[in-house]
Amino acid sequence: MTALTTTSAREQEFRSLLRWYPPSWRAAHGDALVGALLDAADAEGRAHPTRAERRSAIVQGLGARLDDRVAMWAAAAATVASLLAAVGLFTGLSWSGDGAVAATVWLSVAVTPWFLFLALVAWLRARARVGSGAALLSIAICAPGVAFAALAHLSWGEGFDAADERVAPSAFAAAFPWLALAAWVLGAAAVAIVVLSMLSATSVPGALRLTVAVAAGGVTAIASSLILRAPLSGVIVSLGVLALTAMTAARREPRATVIPAPAPDAARSPARRRTARAVAWAGVVVGIAGYAVAIAGSALTSGALDGTESMRTGVSLCLASGAIALVAFAIARPASQRLWGAVALCALTLALNALAMGALHLQPVNQAAVGIAVSLPAGIAIAWLIVGRRPDSLPRWIIAVAAGLAFVLALGAMLALVLALTMPIAALAVAVWRYRTPA
Repeated sequence: MTALTTTSAREQEFRSLLRWYPPSWRAAHGDALVGALLDAADAEGRAHPTRAERRSAIVQGLGARLDDRVAMWAAAAATVASLLAAVGLFTGLSWSGDGAVAATVWLSVAVTPWFLFLALVAWLRARARVGSGAALLSIAICAPGVAFAALAHLSWGEGFDAADERVAPSAFAAAFPWLALAAWVLGAAAVAIVVLSMLSATSVPGALRLTVAVAAGGVTAIASSLILRAPLSGVIVSLGVLALTAMTAARREPRATVIPAPAPDAARSPARRRTARAVAWAGVVVGIAGYAVAIAGSALTSGALDGTESMRTGVSLCLASGAIALVAFAIARPASQRLWGAVALCALTLALNALAMGALHLQPVNQAAVGIAVSLPAGIAIAWLIVGRRPDSLPRWIIAVAAGLAFVLALGAMLALVLALTMPIAALAVAVWRYRTPA
């Protein structure tokens, strides 16, 4: 009984090392690892794990936790942080006080880059492109690196204000070169460690590997600091990393076979096609009117509209043309709740943009708030389409919500204005498109 108790306690001590590993890894490989450790201990006459075994379990276990799920959540956190920084900048909140300025800087210069680095390292670790020790060390070094970067940014701003006011800089402002140097060295070291680990599995000579890693770290640290300093750039990069992590993680999920139901014949009947074309041609007419008003509105209205008002009215008509084109497209396609809902929401966004463009000059309003409000339906549509027929997929929900928020908060109203003059062309394309009835 005593021997059995001793054996059980000994095995439990070795098995306790598995707590560093994620549950999925323990279920798949835990017994094999404990057996190997016990065999090695028996061969050496030991009753306890060595320091090297404990250290290896900590490093390898934490490294195993850097999987696709961690990469995806880190990318989502970077997206949220960059969106908050962008909203603070574009709505003017970041300039309402020193605390707000500092918060925006920390979000865009420190929080967003660190979560992006964590996401990329975890994504590489999940594919065995980088070792566990290198991954953990690089993540740990990156944290103070981005902190020094944020402090350097704030230090530079304080020094700029002091120079503008022709006063002596404070000690914090004078420390800018050293803060920037510390940020660059730590950031370069974090990237170099990852690159060196990735190259360790290749046949590249050691000296050349080290040279490439150091050069890549130095260049990447400078380039990333310049790119991610702007909140909108952070939003774009974060969304790209989020898409990478979510899509690759989704490919690993088991997929159920779904057989789509055939569309009814009436979905693309001649009557439906004729109606769609008629609606699309109406959109073309509205769009042509928009072009005419935007270009020569002052002459057409005998001076009732000046140049600015003519352009605003013309853009409003072009946006309305796009909304009509989307309605025509929805009529022409087979009936589908997912498609109809998304198209209707996008059409509503264009219509609201058209109304807002025509009415903003009537009274002073917060244009950023109006832009967010009119873009909200399209943001919901984007999320709706990304989730699609797999509402049980967490990766799809994460990227869907992030993409929808990014569109609403950072890109929606601006993108609508940029594409406004192309809407009549889209209406023309819908009008002349040959809709084929599937066999």
